[in-house]
Amino acid sequence: MSNHYTVNITSYIWNHGKYNNSDEYVDEILNGIDTSGNFVLVTNLLWEHHLMRRIDLFKNIFNSLNNRKIKNILLANSYFRPYNLAKVLGTKVYYIDYFLWRTYDKIVLQKKSKTNDKWNSEADKFLFLTGKPNRPHRLRLLWKLSNFLDKAIWSLHLNDSIKNECRKLIPELDKIEFDNFIDKNTNNPDKIQITYQEQSLHYGGIPYDEKIFKQSLFRIISETNFNENNNPWITEKTWLTMLNKVPFILAGDQGSLHKLKNLGFKTFEQYLPVPTYDTINSKEQKLDAIIKNCEHWLKNKFDKEKINSDIEHNYNRLVGIALNNKTALEKICADYQIKKAEDICSTKDLITKF
Repeated sequence: MSNHYTVNITSYIWNHGKYNNSDEYVDEILNGIDTSGNFVLVTNLLWEHHLMRRIDLFKNIFNSLNNRKIKNILLANSYFRPYNLAKVLGTKVYYIDYFLWRTYDKIVLQKKSKTNDKWNSEADKFLFLTGKPNRPHRLRLLWKLSNFLDKAIWSLHLNDSIKNECRKLIPELDKIEFDNFIDKNTNNPDKIQITYQEQSLHYGGIPYDEKIFKQSLFRIISETNFNENNNPWITEKTWLTMLNKVPFILAGDQGSLHKLKNLGFKTFEQYLPVPTYDTINSKEQKLDAIIKNCEHWLKNKFDKEKINSDIEHNYNRLVGIALNNKTALEKICADYQIKKAEDICSTKDLITKF
């Protein structure tokens, strides 16, 4: 059995200031670790997409490791595949569709939550979960959806530390109007446990109540980012929707639908009056296009058989990619004589440890 140690190095972006150099950081990582024999350090960059902003910091880490002749590999989110990290960082890199894999592992393998097993084509409500509200495709979109909330299952979680930041997203409201809007619409439809932080809040998407999917005709997916990357960042929000067999409108990075289609998924825009909504540059115009698409889906009849076929296709495609990731992780473990995939690619939430 291999002597190995696994470390998430993403935190070095936020904490590098407390070290004089990367050598000190590596000293801390390896403190008390036996690096003799067939030792391999398994590093990972899976949860965050901010790597390329400070690629120099990660170059320094791998330089420090390689200068010490410490055998190392990197397990990276497949988001980083276009950046040729092996050449840039000087290490062996393995790519994993991490959030897709995490969703499958938690729900299908570990059964941490149940799933909706059939699309409810007769539902009269749509699903809109806002997560961290201090983004235009969260709180502002909820405000723009005010006329349709009687047809919505929505969430709104807000703590005082980000209230002023959130207020800036709806400048049309004065303070009293804004406070009334928040008071009226604060909602937790499936009673999830939110971790409130000093300047934010956190929820990793699992566990959840599958009933919110059973009751939904479609979902407006508010992804992590909104028109911020030319390489869309896609997370468990999208994969959970597919796994629970619900069609969607995607409020995310520009080009998200194109990326999903390249991965073999169906994206439902052909059923909508503004099928190009995902390519719109203006955030405000994109929000308005999403509203128009939402209203159309609520008020018009669709070819239910075709939509259901797309839903089932997405479910099967997701499972297929997840199983490919499982095989890839098992191969890595076999190559380095590591006991199990969880040892190198934990699906536990970094903050809540779930």
